[in-house]
Amino acid sequence: MKISVLQYAQALKDLLADSEPTAAKKIIADFVALVAKNNDGHRFTEIVEQLQADIKKEEGELEVEIISARKLSAESQNIITNFLKKQSQLSKINIKETIDPEILGGFIIRYGDKIIDGSIKQNLINFKRTLNN
Repeated sequence: MKISVLQYAQALKDLLADSEPTAAKKIIADFVALVAKNNDGHRFTEIVEQLQADIKKEEGELEVEIISARKLSAESQNIITNFLKKQSQLSKINIKETIDPEILGGFIIRYGDKIIDGSIKQNLINFKRTLNN
C-alpha cells in the first residue's frame, strides 16, 4: 500500500508531539530512513510542506494556492478569501498566487487536500468528454 504525503506528515507530527529535543532528532532520523526505504525520498518537500500546512491549520491559518491565467483583482481575491474562511472555519487565509496562461481563464484553488478547478481548460475538457459519450 502506498503511503500518501498527508499520511506521512500526520505520522511525523504525531511522533514529534510532546517529544524531547534529543528524542526528536532520532525520530526524524528514523522517519527519513523509513521514507527513503519506501522509495519516497522524492516526496520529502511535499511532506514538509504538508506538515507546515497542518501546523498552521492548528494555529487557525490556511495555506492556499490560487492558479489563474492572469493576476486576480483585489475584489476576486477578497471573494475567494471570504469563501475559504467560511469553508474552513479558519480566520487567516494565506494566498500564494501563481500565474499559468495554460489554464486559459478562470482559476484553480488548492488548499489542504482539496482542489477546486474552475479553469476554462478543465471546463473544455469536461465538455469534450460529454460530447464523446
